[in-house]
Amino acid sequence: MTPLRAKYIRDLVIRGRSKNTQEAYTRCVCDLARYYRRSPELISYEEVTGWLHHLIKERQLAASSVNIAVSAVRFLYAVTLGRETLELMASVSDMKRAIGRADSEVEAILTAPRQPRGRPMTPLRAKYIRDLVIRGRSKNTQEAYTRYVRDLARYYRRSPELISYEEVTGWLYHLIKERQLAASSVNIAVSAVRFLYAVTLGRETLDLMASVPHMKRATRRAEVYARSEIEAILTAPRQPRDRVLLMTVYGCGLRISEATQLKTSDIDRARMQLRVRDGKGAKGRVLPLSERLLKSVSKLLASATSG
Repeated sequence: MTPLRAKYIRDLVIRGRSKNTQEAYTRCVCDLARYYRRSPELISYEEVTGWLHHLIKERQLAASSVNIAVSAVRFLYAVTLGRETLELMASVSDMKRAIGRADSEVEAILTAPRQPRGRPMTPLRAKYIRDLVIRGRSKNTQEAYTRYVRDLARYYRRSPELISYEEVTGWLYHLIKERQLAASSVNIAVSAVRFLYAVTLGRETLDLMASVPHMKRATRRAEVYARSEIEAILTAPRQPRDRVLLMTVYGCGLRISEATQLKTSDIDRARMQLRVRDGKGAKGRVLPLSERLLKSVSKLLASATSG
């Protein structure tokens, strides 16, 4: 046993980590050392990020397993090696867990945005996408963020790492005034460049937050429909399946992405509840079903089974 490994295990024991945690953490650190074929104390945070990307993309470990690996290396560098923790936390972050997601959705997270044909991916873009993947951003988020960063580079005709915060502010002004993007779109662009400079380029975040703020969204008063108007909308579809789907979306306040992921097993008739397994932010929730909606759903399922 190497002196570093002995000290690592001793630190785990002193801090009350269980035997299973000791074994899991040690296994992860050993894997990191094998991957680069040298002692972990000689491996940089940037290389640790590369190893995590390997765990996600090539070995396709679950988010929970990746987070154990993250905790293992955080403990190694912060406690056993006594390194600076701020830079460590920024470089080696927990992966966002995709709770209850279908296999296809998890695969989508692990798939990088499509690269235009004939154009080699720059090292900065590859690192940016890798950082997004490690932090569990969805495929749609990866594509949206990458699109805005690419737009920033095209606007100034140079690499984003050579663009100042003041110039980023000028680009945001261009998006608002000339291209007249909605506040929600501008805020996605803000999040994209914040991630680029704070995470991928490791820049100071205080100046970044002050120079690149989120745009205040206009608060609109909800338009209230009359009961007769709602009834007309819900009964408009001719097909029973479409009608029940529309009633479910309206009655439970579902997003379209949530509605398309529903399964019959998500309906709890006894409790009159609907379980949403893959909501926004990979969070599930339980929603009440009205008596009328439950009858309509049950009738549709019965006809589908008998047919």
